[in-house]
Amino acid sequence: MKDLYRKTIVIAFLFIAGLFLISCAKKPIITVPPAGSFHELTYMPKQCIDDPWNVWLANSSIRFIRAPTEEEIVKMYYTQKLIDIKEYKRTATGELTCQACEVCGKGYILTVKVLEKDAAAMMNDGWK
Repeated sequence: MKDLYRKTIVIAFLFIAGLFLISCAKKPIITVPPAGSFHELTYMPKQCIDDPWNVWLANSSIRFIRAPTEEEIVKMYYTQKLIDIKEYKRTATGELTCQACEVCGKGYILTVKVLEKDAAAMMNDGWK
């Protein structure tokens, strides 16, 4: 009887240890790319024209401990519109800037990558 009792305890221990090891096994992380293709868009800010994300921020009640970067503001603005910006880049144009409102650029271009389905919504904000 003692022998059967010991076998039962050993089997139970092995079973529990096996479950523990299986649950602790490192599972592979599977990254599924989002459906749809990406579209690259550019935006050239103009003198005297507030960008849509700056207008949104000025009219919101959001406060920060530290001032956000332009990239952070752009991403927050489009996140609330359910648009995920995959890549963001700010590039100097190398052109001379002037102060003429609505004519002259601010001396840089923004470039982003978004899902194809989101491109039309961004074009409504002046992206090309």
